Amino acid sequence: MLTTPPIPPVHLAKSLTPIERLVLSRVADGFTDAEIAQILSRSKDTVRYHVKGLKAYLGISRREVLVRFAVRAKLVEL
Repeated sequence: MLTTPPIPPVHLAKSLTPIERLVLSRVADGFTDAEIAQILSRSKDTVRYHVKGLKAYLGISRREVLVRFAVRAKLVEL
């Protein structure tokens, strides 16, 4: 049986930097790291660094939980 990982508390969104918010919103929009890099005019390694940092800061390991967090924190709309 699969379990759904918990979503981190939304108050953590207030501590994110503007670039972290941009990266997170693009992740939630379904873009790949390469696509996000192109959209934000950053390197793919920089985007991966931010995604990894977001996961570490929020204490999660799965990209889909980042999406659920972004929606719950109202950083994106469905």
